[in-house]
Amino acid sequence: MKPLAASFTFLFAIGGAAATMPTDAAAGIAFRSAHPVSPRYALRQQQRVARAARMLIAHVASPRAIGTTRTVTSCSDDLEDPDNLRNVLAGAAEGDTIDLTTLTCSTITLANGPIDTSVLGEHHLYDVTLQGPGRDALTIEAGGQSQVFVIGGFSSNRGTFTANDLTIANGAYDGSLAACVEGFGGALALNRVAVTNCHTTGRYSLVFGGAVDVTTLFMTDSSITNSTSAATAAGNTAAGGGAYVSDGVTMLRSTISGNSVTSPVASTGDGYGYFSVGGGLYSRGDLSMTDSTISGNSIDVAAAGQGAPGGGVYVRGIVDISSSTIDGNVADGDGGGLFKAIYSVYGEPGGSNPQTTLTIRNSTFANNTAARGGAITSSRPVYLANSTIADNFAEAGAGGMLFKLSGILDSAGILGAESSIIAANAGGDDATLALDLAADDALAVSGSHDLVVDAGAIALPADTIVADPMLGELQDNGGPTRTLALAPQSPAVDAGDDTATLEHDQRGDGFPRTFGAAPDIGAYERTITPSTCYRRLHPC
Repeated sequence: MKPLAASFTFLFAIGGAAATMPTDAAAGIAFRSAHPVSPRYALRQQQRVARAARMLIAHVASPRAIGTTRTVTSCSDDLEDPDNLRNVLAGAAEGDTIDLTTLTCSTITLANGPIDTSVLGEHHLYDVTLQGPGRDALTIEAGGQSQVFVIGGFSSNRGTFTANDLTIANGAYDGSLAACVEGFGGALALNRVAVTNCHTTGRYSLVFGGAVDVTTLFMTDSSITNSTSAATAAGNTAAGGGAYVSDGVTMLRSTISGNSVTSPVASTGDGYGYFSVGGGLYSRGDLSMTDSTISGNSIDVAAAGQGAPGGGVYVRGIVDISSSTIDGNVADGDGGGLFKAIYSVYGEPGGSNPQTTLTIRNSTFANNTAARGGAITSSRPVYLANSTIADNFAEAGAGGMLFKLSGILDSAGILGAESSIIAANAGGDDATLALDLAADDALAVSGSHDLVVDAGAIALPADTIVADPMLGELQDNGGPTRTLALAPQSPAVDAGDDTATLEHDQRGDGFPRTFGAAPDIGAYERTITPSTCYRRLHPC
């Protein structure tokens, strides 16, 4: 097993000649040299370094063994009780389902440390399923005394730990790894599961995820909420307050909210080390998000003059967001709602690997806050279709969207926008960037049927509408996610198109994409006047 010092040597060596590091970063490395890391953390670091040398690895589920169903009948965590969850799992085989549906208790509290099915545990399982009675009926928790689950084998694309119909909660860990579900490989599948109140701290170089740290994450009708990732030693960083995911994330009708990252610094040195990123979610690989919400997450660093990016989500891979809302997130750096970075500090994937982009359809970004790029900051091409970016704030301007391009390897200033609203965003009193759309280098904008108010000197398509879109408050207007409704008099009504051939607006079934003479611009299609107030027309 390679020690952490060797991992640092590798990471900085492949970045070229060492640069002079800030004093706080040097202090952090000095601390780590004097305090050897735990075997678990060393293994996690070794995985991270190995993945840094590869490109875009998708999780491909290996054939699962056909297992049996094993029933848990005891709610205790007594090491001598053969019928409790810990010991039933200890006797399970690959592919087994652990049935928790007949339990009469509502809580299993772990009193003997986390349940460990990982490569480091005494009984390693690649594939296993926990079947609960419902997320409101059963909680598996650690009482704030330990992690809850440790899972996975040292293989990025083998095995899936599946949890259905339960809650995982109240994990705590001070070893810089996730507090509720820590993974050493494979995938975590959450189906109708709540993961909440998980808090990790650490004095190592990077704190991996507050609630969840896995290779691949699948969420269906699930949530990760109210969790934290906090670096506590000088010069150290943290990422993924809700989840840190090494390869890719799929969210369907799911929520990541109320999570946070705090750390002393934004990065550990010369740009090739570790970064504080992703208040709600960090994804090194792809992100697919449908009918989902990322809301109320934050990231903050203590060092004066520094800021960390991605209050809601920071993602390096290919991003596809559909019928979703990203709102109310805060970053003290760029990208309050979302930060789309290049794939790695060494640029985009080479060879036959696809280049990374950000695609947003039928979605809303609102009420996000950052230093720059209140809703979105991107260093890669962005493609918008029938979406709304409004009511965001950035102190320096670009409250709506910022393209961060200058000096970044493989950055690309491309915006394709169809039937989308980028308007009603704001900046501080001394803002120097355009309020809705800005770039620090050349930006090429294409598309049609858009409404964009303030883009400064950026050339927009000739048919772009420059007018107040007359939006309501972000609220439940039907469908699985909140939206910004259009007033009847809005210039966006019947002024859009449906080049993306969408059947519905953001709200889904029962809300057609076209109602009237033509589609409306933005994520919301006005069919009848909703029972709401339009703050730009009359007081609420």
